[in-house]
Amino acid sequence: MMTQEKVIYKVDGEIAWITLNRPEKLNALNREVWRLMAKYLNEAESDENVKVVIMTGEGRAFSAGDDIRDMLSLETEEDSKEFFEEYVAKAVEAFLNLSKPLIGAVNGLAYGGGTEILLLMDYVVASKNSVFAAPEIKLGLLPPLILTLGPFILGFRRALNMGLFGDEIDAEKALEYGLIDEIVDDDKLYKRALEVAKILSTYPLETLREAKKLINHCRMIFMNREALYALEKLVLRKDSKLLMKFVIEK
Repeated sequence: MMTQEKVIYKVDGEIAWITLNRPEKLNALNREVWRLMAKYLNEAESDENVKVVIMTGEGRAFSAGDDIRDMLSLETEEDSKEFFEEYVAKAVEAFLNLSKPLIGAVNGLAYGGGTEILLLMDYVVASKNSVFAAPEIKLGLLPPLILTLGPFILGFRRALNMGLFGDEIDAEKALEYGLIDEIVDDDKLYKRALEVAKILSTYPLETLREAKKLINHCRMIFMNREALYALEKLVLRKDSKLLMKFVIEK
């Protein structure tokens, strides 16, 4: 793709595509990506012609998670609060306010926030070479969605395993955990995601909206803002920053 925009939004008939577009950074989630995800999810919600949304990543990764360099730039409590309230929290709220089915098409690496936002999606198709992890604990951080939504969606022990150890799992294990819904060959990923979207687009929109409201209500019960605030405080800890800096330099 030739555009420099960090997230690309395209509507094709009744289906909207949201593509994370920082392939040189493995689609890491910096402030601009969080902002644009929120913007385009809200656009899809308000567009009466859109019935289903597909989210994917450009290049060889879905998303490597939060941009560590961006997080290291947070120097004060006010910086941290702004980052989470104005960018992360607003994007999460946009996911939870979307009353249309959201399909994830995972095209490779899905780490940290890249794994966690899959919990906010309604159906996830992954390529065979996809890998998943919530490695935040290794940086002195917390994976808030894994530790709150995770037990509800994946089961307590599986969420605990992912959040406490932070180890990588392959697509087969992710399917077993319930993190994704199906695995396809790499060259069939987008075709299959589109097939699922087209099936859903044939259903009455009002019925889809009511179903999503119920599902998102359950998500909101389990995922509260306290998790984001806990993560916000951890980002500013000196030991966390040293670990993040070590990862960049390594």
